[in-house]
Amino acid sequence: MQVDNALFRNNEAEVKKNGWIYIPLALACAIGSAFAAVPESPELAGKVIDADSGRPIAGSIVVANVGGDGGSMFGHGHHRQLHCTAVRADAEGRFRIPAWIWSGRRSMSLDRYGFNLIAYHPDYTFYTPGGYASVHQPIRSIPLVGTLLKPSEATIPMRRFTKGDDHAWRFKLALPIDWFRCDWDGDIKNEDLLWDAMREEVEAFDAANPRSALKWRLELVTKRPPPPKATQPSHLDTQIRNPTERGSSAPAR
Repeated sequence: MQVDNALFRNNEAEVKKNGWIYIPLALACAIGSAFAAVPESPELAGKVIDADSGRPIAGSIVVANVGGDGGSMFGHGHHRQLHCTAVRADAEGRFRIPAWIWSGRRSMSLDRYGFNLIAYHPDYTFYTPGGYASVHQPIRSIPLVGTLLKPSEATIPMRRFTKGDDHAWRFKLALPIDWFRCDWDGDIKNEDLLWDAMREEVEAFDAANPRSALKWRLELVTKRPPPPKATQPSHLDTQIRNPTERGSSAPAR
Protein backbone atom coordinates (compact mmCIF):
# COMPACT_ATOMS: atom_id res chain seq x y z
CA MET A 1 0.00 0.00 0.00
CA GLN A 2 2.92 2.30 0.75
CA VAL A 3 4.32 1.66 -2.72
CA ASP A 4 1.01 2.62 -4.32
CA ASN A 5 0.86 5.87 -2.33
CA ALA A 6 4.42 6.70 -3.34
CA LEU A 7 3.60 6.16 -6.99
CA PHE A 8 0.52 8.35 -6.65
CA ARG A 9 2.51 11.16 -5.04
CA ASN A 10 5.16 10.94 -7.77
CA ASN A 11 2.54 11.14 -10.54
CA GLU A 12 0.83 14.08 -8.86
CA ALA A 13 4.11 15.93 -8.58
CA GLU A 14 4.87 15.21 -12.26
CA VAL A 15 1.51 16.65 -13.33
CA LYS A 16 2.04 19.80 -11.26
CA LYS A 17 5.57 20.18 -12.60
CA ASN A 18 4.65 19.84 -16.29
CA GLY A 19 1.11 21.19 -16.20
CA TRP A 20 2.19 24.50 -17.74
CA ILE A 21 3.07 22.55 -20.90
CA TYR A 22 -0.31 20.85 -21.29
CA ILE A 23 -2.46 23.96 -20.78
CA PRO A 24 -1.13 25.93 -23.81
CA LEU A 25 -1.38 22.80 -25.94
CA ALA A 26 -5.01 22.35 -24.97
CA LEU A 27 -5.74 26.01 -25.71
CA ALA A 28 -4.00 25.77 -29.08
CA CYS A 29 -6.06 22.74 -30.03
CA ALA A 30 -9.28 24.46 -28.93
CA ILE A 31 -8.51 27.66 -30.84
CA GLY A 32 -7.35 25.75 -33.92
CA SER A 33 -10.51 23.67 -34.02
CA ALA A 34 -12.59 26.83 -33.57
CA PHE A 35 -11.09 28.56 -36.60
CA ALA A 36 -11.04 25.46 -38.79
CA ALA A 37 -14.56 25.27 -40.16
CA VAL A 38 -16.47 24.63 -43.36
CA PRO A 39 -16.11 27.87 -45.40
CA GLU A 40 -19.28 29.93 -45.66
CA SER A 41 -20.32 33.53 -46.14
CA PRO A 42 -23.22 35.63 -44.88
CA GLU A 43 -25.47 37.69 -47.12
CA LEU A 44 -23.67 40.79 -48.34
CA ALA A 45 -25.29 44.03 -49.48
CA GLY A 46 -23.53 46.83 -51.28
CA LYS A 47 -23.58 49.44 -54.01
CA VAL A 48 -21.61 50.39 -57.13
CA ILE A 49 -20.81 54.08 -57.44
CA ASP A 50 -19.03 56.54 -59.71
CA ALA A 51 -15.77 57.32 -57.89
CA ASP A 52 -15.81 60.95 -59.07
CA SER A 53 -19.44 61.96 -58.54
CA GLY A 54 -20.59 59.39 -55.96
CA ARG A 55 -23.66 58.61 -58.07
CA PRO A 56 -24.88 55.01 -58.37
CA ILE A 57 -24.06 53.01 -61.50
CA ALA A 58 -27.13 51.08 -62.58
CA GLY A 59 -26.92 47.66 -64.19
CA SER A 60 -23.33 46.90 -63.26
CA ILE A 61 -22.31 43.24 -63.03
CA VAL A 62 -20.75 42.58 -59.63
CA VAL A 63 -18.28 39.70 -59.42
CA ALA A 64 -17.71 38.22 -55.95
CA ASN A 65 -14.98 35.75 -55.08
CA VAL A 66 -14.98 34.21 -51.60
CA GLY A 67 -11.75 32.70 -50.28
CA GLY A 68 -8.61 33.17 -48.25
CA ASP A 69 -5.00 32.15 -47.71
CA GLY A 70 -4.56 28.55 -46.64
CA GLY A 71 -1.95 28.75 -43.89
CA SER A 72 -2.29 25.15 -42.74
CA MET A 73 -2.68 21.64 -44.05
CA PHE A 74 -6.43 22.26 -44.22
CA GLY A 75 -5.95 25.17 -46.65
CA HIS A 76 -3.36 23.39 -48.79
CA GLY A 77 -0.87 26.24 -48.35
CA HIS A 78 -2.09 28.63 -51.07
CA HIS A 79 -4.87 31.09 -51.78
CA ARG A 80 -8.18 29.26 -51.99
CA GLN A 81 -11.01 30.58 -54.18
CA LEU A 82 -14.05 28.58 -53.16
CA HIS A 83 -17.07 30.58 -54.32
CA CYS A 84 -17.48 32.66 -57.48
CA THR A 85 -20.74 34.39 -58.31
CA ALA A 86 -22.08 37.33 -60.30
CA VAL A 87 -25.10 39.56 -59.60
CA ARG A 88 -26.56 42.59 -61.36
CA ALA A 89 -26.89 45.91 -59.55
CA ASP A 90 -30.33 47.53 -59.66
CA ALA A 91 -31.31 51.01 -60.86
CA GLU A 92 -29.88 52.49 -57.64
CA GLY A 93 -26.59 50.67 -58.05
CA ARG A 94 -27.39 48.34 -55.16
CA PHE A 95 -26.69 44.62 -55.14
CA ARG A 96 -27.13 41.69 -52.80
CA ILE A 97 -25.06 38.51 -52.68
CA PRO A 98 -26.89 35.57 -51.06
CA ALA A 99 -25.44 33.61 -48.15
CA TRP A 100 -23.40 30.56 -49.11
CA ILE A 101 -21.83 27.43 -47.62
CA TRP A 102 -19.19 25.42 -49.44
CA SER A 103 -20.45 22.21 -51.06
CA GLY A 104 -17.13 20.47 -50.27
CA ARG A 105 -18.12 20.40 -46.58
CA ARG A 106 -14.49 20.10 -45.42
CA SER A 107 -13.11 22.22 -42.59
CA MET A 108 -10.38 24.72 -43.45
CA SER A 109 -8.36 27.34 -41.61
CA LEU A 110 -8.04 30.39 -43.90
CA ASP A 111 -6.29 33.71 -43.30
CA ARG A 112 -7.58 36.97 -44.80
CA TYR A 113 -10.85 35.19 -45.41
CA GLY A 114 -13.53 37.26 -47.09
CA PHE A 115 -15.15 38.62 -50.26
CA ASN A 116 -13.09 40.03 -53.11
CA LEU A 117 -15.38 42.28 -55.14
CA ILE A 118 -15.13 43.94 -58.54
CA ALA A 119 -17.66 45.21 -61.07
CA TYR A 120 -18.05 45.31 -64.85
CA HIS A 121 -19.92 47.90 -66.91
CA PRO A 122 -19.49 48.73 -70.64
CA ASP A 123 -18.99 52.44 -69.93
CA TYR A 124 -16.88 52.17 -66.75
CA THR A 125 -13.78 50.51 -65.39
CA PHE A 126 -13.03 49.40 -61.84
CA TYR A 127 -11.10 52.04 -59.93
CA THR A 128 -9.55 52.40 -56.47
CA PRO A 129 -7.22 55.27 -55.46
CA GLY A 130 -4.65 52.79 -54.13
CA GLY A 131 -4.59 50.78 -57.33
CA TYR A 132 -5.91 47.62 -55.68
CA ALA A 133 -7.28 44.87 -57.91
CA SER A 134 -10.47 44.39 -55.87
CA VAL A 135 -12.45 45.55 -52.86
CA HIS A 136 -11.79 43.18 -49.96
CA GLN A 137 -14.65 42.69 -47.50
CA PRO A 138 -13.58 40.53 -44.51
CA ILE A 139 -15.82 37.74 -43.24
CA ARG A 140 -15.66 37.55 -39.45
CA SER A 141 -17.18 35.20 -36.90
CA ILE A 142 -17.53 35.04 -33.12
CA PRO A 143 -14.40 33.29 -31.70
CA LEU A 144 -14.93 29.80 -30.29
CA VAL A 145 -18.57 29.94 -31.40
CA GLY A 146 -18.28 30.29 -35.17
CA THR A 147 -21.42 32.37 -35.72
CA LEU A 148 -20.91 34.68 -38.69
CA LEU A 149 -21.15 38.41 -38.05
CA LYS A 150 -23.19 40.62 -40.37
CA PRO A 151 -20.75 42.43 -42.68
CA SER A 152 -20.91 46.15 -43.30
CA GLU A 153 -22.22 47.40 -46.63
CA ALA A 154 -19.65 47.14 -49.42
CA THR A 155 -18.90 49.95 -51.87
CA ILE A 156 -17.38 49.26 -55.29
CA PRO A 157 -15.99 52.40 -57.01
CA MET A 158 -15.77 52.73 -60.79
CA ARG A 159 -14.66 55.48 -63.16
CA ARG A 160 -15.71 56.43 -66.68
CA PHE A 161 -13.66 54.48 -69.20
CA THR A 162 -11.79 56.71 -71.62
CA LYS A 163 -10.70 53.96 -74.04
CA GLY A 164 -7.05 54.18 -73.11
CA ASP A 165 -4.11 51.98 -74.01
CA ASP A 166 -3.87 48.20 -74.06
CA HIS A 167 -3.14 48.07 -70.32
CA ALA A 168 -6.30 50.05 -69.53
CA TRP A 169 -8.39 47.72 -71.67
CA ARG A 170 -6.94 44.65 -69.98
CA PHE A 171 -7.60 46.18 -66.55
CA LYS A 172 -11.23 46.82 -67.54
CA LEU A 173 -11.91 43.39 -69.05
CA ALA A 174 -9.41 40.95 -67.57
CA LEU A 175 -9.95 41.68 -63.86
CA PRO A 176 -13.63 40.64 -63.74
CA ILE A 177 -12.74 37.48 -65.66
CA ASP A 178 -9.80 36.63 -63.40
CA TRP A 179 -11.78 37.18 -60.19
CA PHE A 180 -14.43 34.77 -61.48
CA ARG A 181 -11.84 32.00 -61.62
CA CYS A 182 -12.55 29.42 -58.88
CA ASP A 183 -10.57 26.44 -57.65
CA TRP A 184 -11.41 23.06 -59.16
CA ASP A 185 -13.58 22.23 -56.13
CA GLY A 186 -15.14 25.69 -55.83
CA ASP A 187 -18.81 26.60 -56.25
CA ILE A 188 -19.70 28.72 -59.30
CA LYS A 189 -23.01 30.57 -59.65
CA ASN A 190 -24.57 32.80 -62.32
CA GLU A 191 -21.82 32.26 -64.90
CA ASP A 192 -24.33 32.91 -67.72
CA LEU A 193 -24.88 36.44 -66.40
CA LEU A 194 -21.19 37.29 -66.71
CA TRP A 195 -20.90 35.62 -70.13
CA ASP A 196 -23.88 37.47 -71.59
CA ALA A 197 -22.71 40.82 -70.20
CA MET A 198 -19.07 40.64 -71.35
CA ARG A 199 -19.08 38.49 -74.49
CA GLU A 200 -19.56 41.19 -77.16
CA GLU A 201 -16.96 43.58 -75.77
CA VAL A 202 -14.46 40.76 -75.21
CA GLU A 203 -14.96 39.50 -78.78
CA ALA A 204 -14.38 43.02 -80.13
CA PHE A 205 -11.18 43.36 -78.09
CA ASP A 206 -9.91 39.97 -79.28
CA ALA A 207 -10.64 40.92 -82.92
CA ALA A 208 -8.41 43.98 -82.52
CA ASN A 209 -5.84 42.08 -80.42
CA PRO A 210 -5.74 38.49 -81.75
CA ARG A 211 -3.11 37.35 -79.23
CA SER A 212 -5.03 38.45 -76.14
CA ALA A 213 -7.19 35.29 -75.81
CA LEU A 214 -9.61 37.07 -73.49
CA LYS A 215 -12.60 35.25 -74.95
CA TRP A 216 -10.93 31.93 -74.27
CA ARG A 217 -10.43 32.96 -70.62
CA LEU A 218 -14.05 34.09 -70.39
CA GLU A 219 -15.21 30.79 -71.85
CA LEU A 220 -13.02 28.92 -69.37
CA VAL A 221 -14.29 30.60 -66.20
CA THR A 222 -17.95 30.62 -67.28
CA LYS A 223 -17.83 26.92 -68.23
CA ARG A 224 -18.84 27.39 -71.88
CA PRO A 225 -19.34 24.04 -73.65
CA PRO A 226 -16.64 23.28 -76.23
CA PRO A 227 -17.67 23.73 -79.88
CA PRO A 228 -18.87 20.56 -81.58
CA LYS A 229 -16.19 18.70 -83.45
CA ALA A 230 -16.57 18.35 -87.21
CA THR A 231 -17.36 14.75 -88.07
CA GLN A 232 -16.80 12.94 -91.33
CA PRO A 233 -19.33 10.38 -92.57
CA SER A 234 -18.44 6.84 -91.72
CA HIS A 235 -17.49 4.46 -94.56
CA LEU A 236 -20.36 2.27 -93.46
CA ASP A 237 -22.78 5.13 -94.05
CA THR A 238 -21.52 5.80 -97.59
CA GLN A 239 -23.81 4.43 -100.26
CA ILE A 240 -22.10 1.75 -102.33
CA ARG A 241 -22.81 2.25 -106.01
CA ASN A 242 -22.35 0.03 -108.98
CA PRO A 243 -19.42 1.25 -111.13
CA THR A 244 -21.66 1.22 -114.19
CA GLU A 245 -24.35 3.30 -112.44
CA ARG A 246 -24.72 6.82 -113.81
CA GLY A 247 -23.12 9.43 -111.59
CA SER A 248 -20.91 6.92 -109.79
CA SER A 249 -17.30 7.89 -109.21
CA ALA A 250 -16.22 4.37 -108.42
CA PRO A 251 -13.64 3.03 -110.91
CA ALA A 252 -14.98 0.46 -113.33
CA ARG A 253 -13.53 -3.03 -113.04
